[in-house]
Amino acid sequence: MGTMAATLILAVFGGSLSTWVLDYVYDLPFLQLLNSNSLDIVIMQGLSGGIGVILTVPIAAGCSAFLLAHKRASVHETSPSQIG
Repeated sequence: MGTMAATLILAVFGGSLSTWVLDYVYDLPFLQLLNSNSLDIVIMQGLSGGIGVILTVPIAAGCSAFLLAHKRASVHETSPSQIG
């Protein structure tokens, strides 16, 4: 999960790098770059994507455990000793 979250954050940063370079080329002041909406959007995308990746693994494990337990319970209900 950690490597997937780190990869996602680096991908979001890489996608927004062109916007940051363009802001740098226009010689915007550092404080204006920090207060820009593009930085806020990148941070929110990285956090929400990281949370989504981190929560996906336990949710998928829980769903598969529930379905496996449900399948085993239905198999035991129709055992061959009850059919004959």
